[in-house]
Amino acid sequence: MNVEGSFYVGDGCCTLCMLPQILAPDMFRNTPDDDHCYVYQQPENEEQLKRMLECVNGAEFACIWRKSSDPQLRLRLIREGLGDQLVDAS
Repeated sequence: MNVEGSFYVGDGCCTLCMLPQILAPDMFRNTPDDDHCYVYQQPENEEQLKRMLECVNGAEFACIWRKSSDPQLRLRLIREGLGDQLVDAS
């Protein structure tokens, strides 16, 4: 159910820790059956990106991933210690 874009919640990984819904309710929603969350909206500005990265950093089991070939954002994630959550863009 993740919206198309760079950030997504890994399928079957979410434990409903509720951190994304608290930090970024404008970008995350729960599935209708409330068994996991998904990215509802991609970050559109620096403030949203900052909150998304807080979610990436704090979510249980590192369930929020980033796929992109954008070198600036890849470097930022690596600098913030989130390089393990990068996936090569296809």
